[in-house]
Amino acid sequence: MAETARKTEMTCGEYLTQQRIALARHRDLGAPGAKEQVVECLSNIYAVSYQMNFERREPPSRTRGPAEMETLDRELVERMSRGLRDKAHVFSDIAADPWRLSEAVTTAQHGNGFPLIEMVNTAFLARTAQREAQHDATGPEAPSRQARPAQTPAPKPAGPTL
Repeated sequence: MAETARKTEMTCGEYLTQQRIALARHRDLGAPGAKEQVVECLSNIYAVSYQMNFERREPPSRTRGPAEMETLDRELVERMSRGLRDKAHVFSDIAADPWRLSEAVTTAQHGNGFPLIEMVNTAFLARTAQREAQHDATGPEAPSRQARPAQTPAPKPAGPTL
């Protein structure tokens, strides 16, 4: 019975390969629903890459194997993938620009996925900065706030928070 349980467990590398194959099937991004499916694959690749790079289950040791061989944390990957698509909408700007989308697809097809994490975080930070600049330019400050002494703002997270 333990062998059956082992066979149903998937490693991070197997899941990453599976998602890359699914991503490669989408050649025509103009087809109905293709962009959404590509964004889903990209968010899954981002999430498994995040686990492999930052959320490893096994603590560092001399016997720890490569991240690709570690057991996939399905709950973490599903929660993060769904959050990236439905809450943070980090792929919306990337999907809106055909060049950036093709760059994200190309980036996701190689390596351990870390370049995709960097690309998504950069897009997220750029969008956040743009929103803050628009808010600062359009929103007049309340008189009561001007009378208060300036406070040091709290540091902001470096990437998408869910």
